[in-house]
Amino acid sequence: MVHNYPERWVRIYLESQLQAIDPVLQRASRSALPFFWDDEEMTRNLVPRQRELLAAARTFGVENGYTIPIHVPLSICIPSGSCSVVPDTQAINSASYLAASLMAPYLYHAAIRTTSDSNRARFILSRRERQCLALVAQGKDDWAIGRLLQISEHTAHAYIESAKRRLGVATRAQAVAEALGSGQLSPAECRASRVTSQCHGTFSRPHQPT
Repeated sequence: MVHNYPERWVRIYLESQLQAIDPVLQRASRSALPFFWDDEEMTRNLVPRQRELLAAARTFGVENGYTIPIHVPLSICIPSGSCSVVPDTQAINSASYLAASLMAPYLYHAAIRTTSDSNRARFILSRRERQCLALVAQGKDDWAIGRLLQISEHTAHAYIESAKRRLGVATRAQAVAEALGSGQLSPAECRASRVTSQCHGTFSRPHQPT
């Protein structure tokens, strides 16, 4: 993530794992066209928690945004993403938003090239550790993570504890926040990982005998 949002808002966003419900990220993941945060398609189906998220963002001046989804072909080994701009005035010419839309893909690719080496240097989590943390971000416990990844509950717990040690944190929420902040997890992974999306049906923990 490259941003200049207020640091306090970023800390609240990551520690509360708001990427899991962020309506801006959700729409960017399924839209090819830029959009304003207050347009009807964006706002009409919001659930209460999403409305609360946007209201909280407004208290930090993060409102009236404009997001440009950036979808990269699967053959290119960089992630898709989005670029959001938040104006500091309402008196902005519409041509400026068009310019932002044209510039965003080039800026995104430049940022990827600039940061790829440093990201590889601090990419310390294994694939399994990242998968487990992504599922933690979705509210799954060790048992559910084990079922989804087809590993034991004990092994799932061990991967999460290993990730916490590697990241130098004490709690699971801190591990998710640190992995997101360092770029080792993406908001999209925490919203709906590939593992989860490939599973069908629901899982329930078996009842313990009494």
